[in-house]
Amino acid sequence: MTVPAQHHPSFDGPILNPHPLPCSFEPERLAAELIQAALSIPTAAAVIATRDLAATLHSCHPSALPIEQRLAFWLNIYNALVRHAFHSLQLRGSVLRNLRVFGRAAWAIGGQRFSLDIIEHGLLRGNARTPPLNLFRTLRANDARLAAAIGSADPRIHFALNCGARSCPPLRVYRASTLQEQLEDATRVYFAEHAKLDQGTLRIQLPRLMSYFRRDFGTRDSALRFAARYIGATEGAWLVDHAARIKIDYAPYDWTIVTPEAPVRDAQRTSATG
Repeated sequence: MTVPAQHHPSFDGPILNPHPLPCSFEPERLAAELIQAALSIPTAAAVIATRDLAATLHSCHPSALPIEQRLAFWLNIYNALVRHAFHSLQLRGSVLRNLRVFGRAAWAIGGQRFSLDIIEHGLLRGNARTPPLNLFRTLRANDARLAAAIGSADPRIHFALNCGARSCPPLRVYRASTLQEQLEDATRVYFAEHAKLDQGTLRIQLPRLMSYFRRDFGTRDSALRFAARYIGATEGAWLVDHAARIKIDYAPYDWTIVTPEAPVRDAQRTSATG
């Protein structure tokens, strides 16, 4: 039964799930069900399932979850909300021409409004400054939504979040019980496609995401050590030994929107997800 309109909480902007429904799933399973449904958009059944599952988020309280469950929850919620929003708003062209959607597209969760920007930069990246201008932190220090954050940023999230562009990481369902293994696999898979080491010229091409989010990867040395973990044991050891002499380039990034009507790059079809 839908909650009467007079009981709706007040939000600081529009939401894509305005009509609450009761929920019978615990939060982590609900988020997993949501991304599973969203993966099949734009079929009519998937659109309805995503809409109805999102409506049950009104009674969901992720701040009560342990950190591993909370991280899996937000990764799935972000990816599902992108799919839902891009289909609902019929976005086309380049993600860069539609950046406002990341502040506008939001779901109500536990009586509060969570946009894509809030989830990514406020909750998953330690309340980082919001790109592209990076002038202000995403949430004020006293914002109640910070209670649902995961704490310090794990840079591997950038290889798990899919913002709808062609160069984004493949989608998958994240689960707390296998989350560390899944993040390792997602990062390794992305590096295999977007990183290349040339020992002869002492150059490495890193994923462009490491340039966009330099803050999350630390110093130049830290970023190279991170890369060394995911380019293979032999090449990784060589990279660490020669890090001081290495020149860094970044792979090109295709911001073309992959519409929900297009085939989904679904890591579930090629990688274990637990």
